[in-house]
Amino acid sequence: MLNTLYGRSASYLWCPILILLLLQTAHGRNLSSPDLLEAGRQAVAIGNYKEAEDDFRQVINHSAATSADMVLALAELSNLLLAESRTNEAEPMLNRAIEMVRSNPMLNQRQLPLLQGALGSLYRRTGRV
Repeated sequence: MLNTLYGRSASYLWCPILILLLLQTAHGRNLSSPDLLEAGRQAVAIGNYKEAEDDFRQVINHSAATSADMVLALAELSNLLLAESRTNEAEPMLNRAIEMVRSNPMLNQRQLPLLQGALGSLYRRTGRV
C-alpha cells in the first residue's frame, strides 16, 4: 500500500511540472493575436513584464493581426512601457494607435479618448504640459 501511495504521490508531483513545461512551449508556438494579447495581459497581471512585452510585440509584428488587435496590442504595450518609465518607447506606440483609430472608422472609436488620455499622462510625466 505504501508503494501505491508513494507512486500516486510521485505522479501528482509531475503534473505541475508538465503543465509548466507545456505553458513554456506554448509560448514559443505561433499563437493567434487574441491569444497573444490574453497571454500578455496575464503576464502583466503576474508581474512578468518581459514576457508581456514579447507577447504584445508579437501581435504588433504579426502579419495576420487585425487592425483592432494591433491597436489593442499597441495600447497594452504603451501602458506597460509607461509603467516602466520608458516614455521614449511608449510615445510612438500611442501615436501609432491613435492614428490607426482616427483613420479607420471601423475601429472602436471609444478607444480614442483612452489613448489620448494615456498620451496626456505621458506628456505630464515628461514635463511637456
